[in-house]
Amino acid sequence: MMDIKEKAREYAEGKALNTITTAIEDAYAAGYKAGYNDGFSSNQKENINDLVSGIEFIDLGLPSGTKWAADYLRDENGNVKMLYYEEARLLNLPTPLQFREFLEYTRRNVITNSQDKKYIKIFGANGNKFNLEKLKNTLASFSQSRYSLFFWLKDMTEKGSERNAAKGTTIMNIFTGYKLPVILVR
Repeated sequence: MMDIKEKAREYAEGKALNTITTAIEDAYAAGYKAGYNDGFSSNQKENINDLVSGIEFIDLGLPSGTKWAADYLRDENGNVKMLYYEEARLLNLPTPLQFREFLEYTRRNVITNSQDKKYIKIFGANGNKFNLEKLKNTLASFSQSRYSLFFWLKDMTEKGSERNAAKGTTIMNIFTGYKLPVILVR
């Protein structure tokens, strides 16, 4: 028959082994994820810093002090850059909270220039303004050509295959395999 010290030792050995095993599993999973993200970042065709150089940020008089980019992220030819979420998440995307603040403290109107190109004119609470080109977005099963903002938002959940995006005045989940425009904040 075992005495109490032998039972305690046997119990402790089992618990210690389980605790160590769990810690190693967690460390392995975290290391794998970090390595994947580092590898993904280093395999980018473009340097992230090169993508955001030369962008003008506008103070719209928002209570948080957040400044919004005066235009979508564009490529070297001036075309709107469309990115998968995995590419866009590496940039300083607006959070859902920043987007809600943007909607609350700005006004947006559609305007057409002399070449019949449509823009969304953004008016800040402090009088500053800028124009965003009105884009037609096509995603797998639907096409959108009416007035609307449509761009990735920062999503901290990292669950499943959908992430936050601004669409008009709502926040919706969009499949990460779709390419969307990007607007940056600072």
